[in-house]
Amino acid sequence: MSFTDIALRNAKSDDKQTKLFNKRGLFLLVTRLQGKLWCLKISARRQGEAALIGILT
Repeated sequence: MSFTDIALRNAKSDDKQTKLFNKRGLFLLVTRLQGKLWCLKISARRQGEAALIGILT
């Protein structure tokens, strides 16, 4: 999925956190309080972790 401006601005979350991924490990994390955080999936020693890049306002 490629991100579009409209899709990112209209992203909502219900009771749980929601992740919107693209093909290269970048994702938008939408929190329960409707906060939006840019994250990048990083794999080191086969353990999946995410690095916070910034906040979408």
